[in-house]
Amino acid sequence: MKFYGTSLKTAETTLLIDADLYLYRACAAAEQEQDWGDDVWSLWADLKIAKDIFRNNILDFCAKFETDQVLLTISDRENFRKDIYPAYKSNRKKTRKPVGYKALVQWARDTTTTLLFLRWKQMMSWVSLAAHQAVTPSLSATIKI
Repeated sequence: MKFYGTSLKTAETTLLIDADLYLYRACAAAEQEQDWGDDVWSLWADLKIAKDIFRNNILDFCAKFETDQVLLTISDRENFRKDIYPAYKSNRKKTRKPVGYKALVQWARDTTTTLLFLRWKQMMSWVSLAAHQAVTPSLSATIKI
């Protein structure tokens, strides 16, 4: 992250953040209803607002832990949790994602350092590597916003 006008103590700490929840919340908060009259409604979102909300959440974590090193994890459709428990989140299939959610997730993938944990073995391999090497420099980076 490029922090403008922010002085954070440089630390050895790298935050590993499960970004799914924060991306979802940012999109939901940016949604707006529009009443066009005559019983016609629409739902829209300003993605710039969602991005700002998400950035601010991450910056708050960085300030709290005095670091600018962040690694985001973002789930994929082929989630390792489904290997462990096939019914994982199956009750959410009919739940609508907020407007702009897919675009915000893609933006996060394109502009930040992220890991997609697709399968259990992948996740455990990375966690094992991180534990033994205290997060390799190639996996920890400064997020660009």
